[in-house]
Amino acid sequence: MHHVSRLKPAALFILFAFLFAFLGVSCVGGSDEPSASHDAGNDRSSRPARARASGTESTSHGSSRTSGDHEAAAGGHESASAGHESASAGHGKTDTGHETASAGHGTADTGHETASAGHGAQSQGEAPHWAYAGDLAPSHWGDLADQFAVCASGASQSPINISNTIDPNPANIDFNYHGVPLSILNNGHTLQVNYAPGSSITIDLQQYELLQFHFHTPSEHQLAAHNFPMEGHLVHKNSHDQLAVVGVFIEEGHENPFFQTLVEHLPSHADQENTVAGIMVNAQGLLPPDPAVYNYSGSLTNPPCSEGVNWNVMSTPIQASADQIAAFAGIMGPNNRPVQPMHSRLVSGQPNEGGRMAVDSGHGTASPSQEHVAPHWEYEGGPGQRLWGELSADFTACVDGSAQSPINVANAIPTPLRNLDFNYHPAQLTIVNNGHTIQGSYGQRHQGDGGSITVDGTEYRLLQFHFHWPSEHMVNGRQFLMELHLVHQNEHGGLGVVGVLLERGEYNRGLEPFWANLPVTPGSTKDPKMFFDINTVLPADQRTFRYPGSLTTPPCSEDVKWLLLRTPVEIASSQAEMFRSIIGYNARYVQPLHGREVLEDSSMD
Repeated sequence: MHHVSRLKPAALFILFAFLFAFLGVSCVGGSDEPSASHDAGNDRSSRPARARASGTESTSHGSSRTSGDHEAAAGGHESASAGHESASAGHGKTDTGHETASAGHGTADTGHETASAGHGAQSQGEAPHWAYAGDLAPSHWGDLADQFAVCASGASQSPINISNTIDPNPANIDFNYHGVPLSILNNGHTLQVNYAPGSSITIDLQQYELLQFHFHTPSEHQLAAHNFPMEGHLVHKNSHDQLAVVGVFIEEGHENPFFQTLVEHLPSHADQENTVAGIMVNAQGLLPPDPAVYNYSGSLTNPPCSEGVNWNVMSTPIQASADQIAAFAGIMGPNNRPVQPMHSRLVSGQPNEGGRMAVDSGHGTASPSQEHVAPHWEYEGGPGQRLWGELSADFTACVDGSAQSPINVANAIPTPLRNLDFNYHPAQLTIVNNGHTIQGSYGQRHQGDGGSITVDGTEYRLLQFHFHWPSEHMVNGRQFLMELHLVHQNEHGGLGVVGVLLERGEYNRGLEPFWANLPVTPGSTKDPKMFFDINTVLPADQRTFRYPGSLTTPPCSEDVKWLLLRTPVEIASSQAEMFRSIIGYNARYVQPLHGREVLEDSSMD
């Protein structure tokens, strides 16, 4: 014991030395990588990147955010809709399908659109590196880390090609921006202006605070397959940590005073932040005078590509000079993610008054200008349905898809199905002739919508309804006089379409108020200020045929839940003729089943 006690001071000395060395290392902590200077000539994939630059951004305004989470700051980049079956415009998915639905507002985790440094929330420690080129490019993001997996597997990814839209119910956005002291960050992935608290937007009575805005060259979103030289993203977050991003296209033109202020103070090196005393900027200067937007639900446009972001892309671009655009591109180089598949999302929005996205050929098909025209399609003739798949890379599902609609319903399997609950009620609507059909669109963004259905416990909100002459679906080889499609969307963006077969018979009194207000000219709209109850058109027997299908118009996107009512309703020949005289033939041919099963509700047999 005496021997041990004599050694105690030495042992304590060694212990304290060890602790001192350990604590010294811990205090240095963080990344020991040098902050890389951003040389536009260097390969971006080899540039050192800090963890925070690759992943998440802090939502606090004061922190200097990360280089990779542009879209994270607020949450996630966004999701959507558009197409004939689109929520509003037709049936289906987002890009350009009849059955598409309007897209929602979502939340996101981290990424460029992050709250501060980009769009997201600050992560701790080293996050996986990512880049826009080389082995760390967008095509590899999903393989870089488990938390980036949604970059490859997500069904609501951003950016997108904005082609067909559902019309005419765009998001209602009120801007309330104020000037703040200029602070610009080069986070290694974008050039970003961090915003002090106090500025916000309001979307459908929900307030989102502006956190930051940043830039991509060239644009990430496309308009009718056209990239602009540059795109600005204004990232916002609400009290529930949900993100809303406003996108602004920037085209080459006159010198922009707002941009000139930024150009004169751009930080040229990664992780450099320039705070300029005495200079104020107001994000209002980034907005076009026309407030029209395209709205859809998407994701962050950078890792971790989190979904649930409320995207609002301004339909009118602003201008900056070639030298101003080159100043941004010269520092950052190309920093845009390629456009992502629409899947079953919809894009809602109204073309601006200048006609940049004027209705082209119906169902909300839009073209950005005389130079960039969205693919024109028809049901017959040159761009007829047999050639849809050749008109655009976005339309390939029309020929390659394995779950296309409509179908001939035959050999359905009798199955006791859970009830399909209808909860429709009278509501005001707008009636649109989009050149491919006549559609009733509800005010889905405010009180007074048309109601919903509940299928297998999931609620789908009614967005719009429209008509086809003759029917698109057949039953045991029989085609009906007309068909009504009621397009719905659930909170996750999934589409559900109820089909109602209309057979020749008695005059349909339920349709009379709608038929009295049919707009005759393609692209025209009527707002009759009336309350219309779609319940008056439904049969008493509401059992259905159910199968997985697609939009019945380009882009023919799949993953649409089809519910075709077994019992037809009657419509007078004169009513059908009135529709035909305005629209003409607008039915897609029946498609192969490819092994799909069709269930027939036998719950009450």
